[in-house]
Amino acid sequence: RIVLVGFVSASLILLIFSSFKSQVSAYENQKGVALNNQNYAPVVEWLNKNASKGAVVETTYQSLNDIIPVYTGLNVYYSYYAQFYLNSFDQLEKGLFLEYRLRGLTPEVARRDFPQALRPQISSLLYVIYYRDAYGGYENIPDSVLQKIISDYSEYYNKNWDEVLAQYPLNYIIMDMNQEGAGFSDPDLLNHLNKLAIINSRFIIFSVRK
Repeated sequence: RIVLVGFVSASLILLIFSSFKSQVSAYENQKGVALNNQNYAPVVEWLNKNASKGAVVETTYQSLNDIIPVYTGLNVYYSYYAQFYLNSFDQLEKGLFLEYRLRGLTPEVARRDFPQALRPQISSLLYVIYYRDAYGGYENIPDSVLQKIISDYSEYYNKNWDEVLAQYPLNYIIMDMNQEGAGFSDPDLLNHLNKLAIINSRFIIFSVRK
């Protein structure tokens, strides 16, 4: 009996240690993300003080999009978690397309990157786990489906900003100047934006003029 109790105790200690080690490893993996997210504190503070309650925000950086609904009373135009909620396919597609367009992704780049570098991302963000489960991986989304998305994006990209900004509610756009933001050099877009604040020489907050 003593041997059995000792064995059980040793097993429990090993299990606890293993769980602790696994948890520490998980926290270490997220350390960089957590430290980076601290950069957004001044942006969140500005939004809480100045943005209209319930307004809709879009940013060029998804980590910031993810924390805005958590720390403010605001909504976001698009999130990488949007596919897990009751959103139409059109909302998912237009949200992703706006992010790509603000980052300066042209139809020519889309024709190159959608079938290659962005293939798994598009599959998971627009179709969740469907193609992963049906064909064994996110990257196995059929070429015919990707070609349709490329065609949709080209059509979206060629719309004027009047039409794009009228599709769904959008009140503020935040640009992270550490990221690519070629879309902000578009005079048509800039005609629809009012610059409200520059924070830490990195983030520009615009209101949307429709």
